[in-house]
Amino acid sequence: MDLMSDPANCGACGTLCQPDNDCINGACVTAVCSGAVVDLMSDPVNCGACGTLCQPDNDCINGACVCELPNTLCNDSCVDTTTDSANCGACGHTCCAGELCSQGVCSVACPAGMTVCSSSDDSGCLLCVDLSSNPAHCGLCGVACAAGQVCVDGACAAGE
Repeated sequence: MDLMSDPANCGACGTLCQPDNDCINGACVTAVCSGAVVDLMSDPVNCGACGTLCQPDNDCINGACVCELPNTLCNDSCVDTTTDSANCGACGHTCCAGELCSQGVCSVACPAGMTVCSSSDDSGCLLCVDLSSNPAHCGLCGVACAAGQVCVDGACAAGE
């Protein structure tokens, strides 16, 4: 029995290393990488395996690179899905042009006199519209004037 390398008697008789550890120089360790004793379960330079480097905004937890809270891993990058317009509320959910991501929801801030409406196409994008003159949102969001009509003071009228 070699107390310096026996995982069943590591450093002393009866000292048992955990199944994912080795006995190196009389101590239970996870691994030796580039000559250094490392814990593959928590080392961000050797996470899960020697040489597996976590991104700067990642932590090594239980041998896996995970994003620091409140971030989420999306396409190999850590993002805050509460504020990231390309991953708003979930990975891959992109806000439309002009929209901001706030608390995981795409939104738009309209200037005075404008109202937030959904676009009339199938995109679901939010728009700032003037309900008094917009023929696709005349008087109310989604109220469209007929072909040839214009929106005047929030009501559809014959075109000129």
